[in-house]
Amino acid sequence: MQLKLYNSHTYKIVSQFVLQTMYNNGDPIGVNIVIGIETNISGKVKGKKEHGSITQGIKVISSNTSRLLFSRMPFSGELTDSWTSNTIDIDGDGWDDIFVNNKNKNISNYYYKNRGNNTFTLEDLGELTSKKSTTISSSWADYNNDGYNDVLLTNNTSKTNHLFKGKENTEFDEESSTPMTKEIAYYHNGSFADYDNDGNLDVLITNYFETKFNEVYHNNGDGSFTKSKLVI
Repeated sequence: MQLKLYNSHTYKIVSQFVLQTMYNNGDPIGVNIVIGIETNISGKVKGKKEHGSITQGIKVISSNTSRLLFSRMPFSGELTDSWTSNTIDIDGDGWDDIFVNNKNKNISNYYYKNRGNNTFTLEDLGELTSKKSTTISSSWADYNNDGYNDVLLTNNTSKTNHLFKGKENTEFDEESSTPMTKEIAYYHNGSFADYDNDGNLDVLITNYFETKFNEVYHNNGDGSFTKSKLVI
């Protein structure tokens, strides 16, 4: 890294920009819009402060989508108070589905099945989509190593968390005896990770309350969890 400029040298400034083809609200940028790019550089040459500036107009041709990785598509007309969602192959057909969490206590969570043809349909998923529990987030993992996705629903203030164990035919059983579903708090998120390297996925649950600690639950390896004394 060069810390000063020399008048005997020739310098080249290269600026790289990645232009979006849509605004932040998802609307496409109009055809042939020109965006102004300004590059500034300041430094000292022979003890004197020098400043250079160059402005260039770049045309955005939003109709050219040849190198786009994503495009906007119609999805759903359901209204939600969703803070998070998950893309995961819930039914094991090789296509990522979408699970939308709903914080509104009067609306359940939504499961959208991926049909494999760039379309999704709203489907029933038992208690996962019938419980109305102010869900902030959901975390998916196979915590009991049986080959099926399990899920922890992290709820907010009015309901306890819910842990569901996956089984055949995209069915789930609620594990109501686990200690992570006993208390009501301002939980924000849950994550599965093997913190002690014993081959079993443990759980970290974050708590938004300033007077509460985050919680760690140790996986006992038999499908049960024990609340850890770890303070995080």
